[in-house]
Amino acid sequence: MPSDYVIVLTTLPADADCAAFAGTIVGEHLAACVNILPEMQSVYWWKDKLERERERQIVIKTTAIRLDQLQARICELHPYEVPELLVLRVDGGDEAYLNWLSQATR
Repeated sequence: MPSDYVIVLTTLPADADCAAFAGTIVGEHLAACVNILPEMQSVYWWKDKLERERERQIVIKTTAIRLDQLQARICELHPYEVPELLVLRVDGGDEAYLNWLSQATR
């Protein structure tokens, strides 16, 4: 049985307005909370070339029912041609926190 709650991971360029990105998603009730992690170095293959970029990891907490809308909105807002978009199912957690997460995404 799938979880009612998910964590979505994406990255943004280190110089992007990550707070505005997060504020839009939370403001539209597509997520209850977005964490913006400190700058990091990402190394990856892109178009047959090894790339190194400064990025920030974005951790998004939401409900499974909001996932399709959230994914579409991330793709609209995201500056990358192919943004990282990974979904992690939540198997458990504090009941009060999960209830808050549900309320915040209604």
